[in-house]
This record gives sequence, structure tokens and C-alpha cells, in this order.
Amino acid sequence: MPRPDNAIAGEEFRQALATVRCAKNVFWWLILLALAGQLTAFVLVRFGGVLEGSAAMPAVATRPAASAPAPAPVADESAETWRVVLRWTLPAGKFVALASALLLVLTLMFAVKLALHGQTGGVAGLMSAFFWSLVLLVLLVPWQQALPGSSALAGATHNLGDLVAASAEARAADASAMDVLFFYGRFIVYPVLALLLLLIVGAKWGRGYRAARGIEVAEVSEVQTPGKI
Repeated sequence: MPRPDNAIAGEEFRQALATVRCAKNVFWWLILLALAGQLTAFVLVRFGGVLEGSAAMPAVATRPAASAPAPAPVADESAETWRVVLRWTLPAGKFVALASALLLVLTLMFAVKLALHGQTGGVAGLMSAFFWSLVLLVLLVPWQQALPGSSALAGATHNLGDLVAASAEARAADASAMDVLFFYGRFIVYPVLALLLLLIVGAKWGRGYRAARGIEVAEVSEVQTPGKI
């Protein structure tokens, strides 16, 4: 590969990497906020009881008595407000996380290409961040929609319907220990694992970017000015 001239290698490639860094930061923070929102919603619903009394939150499944039908639950105003808020914010967070992960992968791919073409250094760190971002993308894909019917094959994000249905199954009287384990694994372990992968991507990027910005591109000694020996 022919070495680019000094002006392009020295200034324009560094400016391009700075632009890529700004885009990476935007997508990185969007994923972080989306995952934090998903975890917060789970804590509010599971442990905060914000949907208790809402029509969207069924009671704990028990064996119905044969005497009289159970009275219809009365919807609580606060619970209904939470239901409306989570009904819109959780799908929005899931979309933002997946779209931002896709754009983050493309952004890191362009960073690797810039570092290779500009010979700025830091390719190892940028390449490592790129491959870790691919793993993060796989974890953020909503597999529960592509492969329904499995508690384990799910993404790190969810809708309110997913959370309510899985919470009702975990709270049921006949729920097994494996059901409860899959429940907490899906709604806690998966998002936390995605957050750890996001932090790894940020650390790998930082190492590569610092190396790319810290190495000054040497002047091409072969190029001689006219009239100079």
C-alpha cells in the first residue's frame, strides 16, 4: 500500500478519527442509557411494584376456587400511568439500543479502515473494539421475537409485555426454580452482560484511539523539493 502524503496522513486522518470518535461516543452513550432504562424498568416492576393494581399486571396464578368467580381487579391510577410510560419507553429503548449497536459496529469499522489507510497506529485496539462490538450487537438482537417460545434465547432488551408475562410466570405458584433462574437471567444477567461488553468496547477503543492520536506521522523523506539535494 503506498504511503499517503504527509498532509493527509498528519492532519486529515486525525480529523477524520476525531469525527469518528464523536459518532462513537453518541452511539455508546445511547446504548448505555437504553440498557440502564431497561434495568430500571425491571427493578421498578419486579421490586418496586409500580404496576401493582394495573390491569396489565395479572395477579399471582393460583388455583381458582370452585365457589364464586374472583372479582375483577380495580385499576390504580398511578399503576396505569406507569403502565403507559413503560409501554412506550421500553420498546423505544429496545429500538435505540439495537439501532445504536448497528451504527456503532459500522463506526468502528470505519475507524479501523482509517487507521489502516492512514497508518496512524492503534489498529490493534480499534480492531479489538470492533469485534467486541459485534458480540454486543448479537446480545442486543431481540431473539425472543425471532425465536419465540424460549426463555433462554432472548436479547438483553424487552418490551413491557415480555416483562409482565415473564414476571407472572416467575411468580406463579407452580413456577419451578429453573423458571425463576431463567427469569432473572434474562432480565438482569443479559443486560448486565451487555453493559460489561459496552465497557470493554469503550476501553479497547480508548487504547486504540490514544495510540492513533499519539503517534506523529513522520515526513516522507523520499520526497525531495526541487533544487534541493
